[in-house]
Amino acid sequence: MNQGTDIQKIDKNVQWDMGQRIQKARMKRGLSGADIGAYLDISTNQVSRIENGRAKCTLEHIFILTQLLECSADYLLFGIELQPNFSPAQVQCINALIASFS
Repeated sequence: MNQGTDIQKIDKNVQWDMGQRIQKARMKRGLSGADIGAYLDISTNQVSRIENGRAKCTLEHIFILTQLLECSADYLLFGIELQPNFSPAQVQCINALIASFS
């Protein structure tokens, strides 16, 4: 392990930041806390506790949330939004594929 690497541990601030990202992604997708709770098999109150940093997400919750909220685990955990780097030719091919299914 690299000795110069600072490893951050989960604390209340990290939990709060992560919860806020979950809430932001949930709202962007137009989902309620009850919707999320149904997918995670937890109560709406527990969803609220996660979003407010008072409860931790399990790995299973994160796995489901990335699919449900259409975001990466990097975003939920660290706030890193991955941006695809497509060339203009790739974008043109993607658009042609999309148009062929319309």
